[in-house]
Amino acid sequence: MGCPMFLLCKKLEMPKRILRNWNHSSFDNITYNFKLPNENLDRIQAQTQILDKDDTIKRLELEAQDRLSIALDMEECFWREKYRIKWQLEGEIYTEPTQIANHTMNFFQNIFASSISVLQDLSMVEDYIPRLVDGRMNTLLTMLPSLEEITIDVFSLNNDSALGPYDFGASFFHFYWDIIKQDVS
Repeated sequence: MGCPMFLLCKKLEMPKRILRNWNHSSFDNITYNFKLPNENLDRIQAQTQILDKDDTIKRLELEAQDRLSIALDMEECFWREKYRIKWQLEGEIYTEPTQIANHTMNFFQNIFASSISVLQDLSMVEDYIPRLVDGRMNTLLTMLPSLEEITIDVFSLNNDSALGPYDFGASFFHFYWDIIKQDVS
């Protein structure tokens, strides 16, 4: 049979290819999809500077603005999905290089400047760790998780988190859980 997760990944290869093709056909050249309506609107607005604004020019300008608005919406959607913009839901975004540098420095200072002392005598680790895990505990630690435990873990994942190693995010697993849960467990 094989590992359940491997079998699930094999089953998901075809939908993954279909979704990838759809993504390429919908968003493939997002920069070009934005650039063309923008240039078109610029050209029409330049014509309105030279010529009088008649009803035809006004209508063309409105249509061009609508196409540009749609392109901008698609571009925004693309980038939101591409980078899973978690900051929209949880807080602040850093855009200035100094803000990014300060945030990064504070993050690592908090990690490495903790008051926990590093063990100097590593033989102490060898003496105590093997005694902490007996055969019964080792069996419990190496048991496969139950379907209930997996379900709890899957639904604790953030919908906006990054995609997994097989390009399926938490929202996919949440939405299709009733269908795929037996394959995952």
